Amino acid sequence: MKRTHIRVLLPLLVVGLVVAALPGQHVLQATPERVVPSPPVVPNLDAQLRSFAPQDLVSSLKNPSELQVQALPADLGKTRAYDYIVVSYVAPLVGGDLLVLRNVGGRLELAGTVHAGDDPGLDNGSHLKLVYVDKSGVPAVEIDTPSGDGMNIITTLFRWTGTQLVSLLPRDVVLTNAYFADPQGTGLPEIINPQQCLPSGECNGYWEVYEMKAGEYALAGTSTVDPSGLTPPP
Repeated sequence: MKRTHIRVLLPLLVVGLVVAALPGQHVLQATPERVVPSPPVVPNLDAQLRSFAPQDLVSSLKNPSELQVQALPADLGKTRAYDYIVVSYVAPLVGGDLLVLRNVGGRLELAGTVHAGDDPGLDNGSHLKLVYVDKSGVPAVEIDTPSGDGMNIITTLFRWTGTQLVSLLPRDVVLTNAYFADPQGTGLPEIINPQQCLPSGECNGYWEVYEMKAGEYALAGTSTVDPSGLTPPP
């Protein structure tokens, strides 16, 4: 049986692309910190993380060790302490949950969960990252998940309110192979949701542009060409 390892990643200090960059694309830089403090040590990290695993996910597995756990230290309190940990728990073929834990003197405590009704979209192969989408100094949580056929990346975004994770996207929006760009030079990244194409090559012919408004991304308009100018013609 293949063992699943805990992956604790240093927080990313740039606004990342949702998918790997195509020729001509570039990453929108956030203001980097000069010194990145090392996340505080958590004794028995593996065991502590797994102790918070949702029981419905654990019980769905024949072997509890098959539960995929991914942890990401985060400075959600703007203290530079990186004492928060964003954790995803995924049971393959079942789904997953997202929690926020906090390191209090070496002991992890539950700090928050995803807002009821918001779906983190976690599944097998999901990848967590931190991105800066506004000027609050608190990173958002990005989850990239391969589609069922492995041909596309579906993205969800969450902001931390201090007690819970809330979706940054309208409920009916599905981001597929989307990426961040700043075509207006405002310093605030917009989300470009590119035209969607079938395997036959037939595309819907328009790009969607989402801008940050009142604490979440909202559709600002559509374009028949890539408004960021970053994607080469198909």
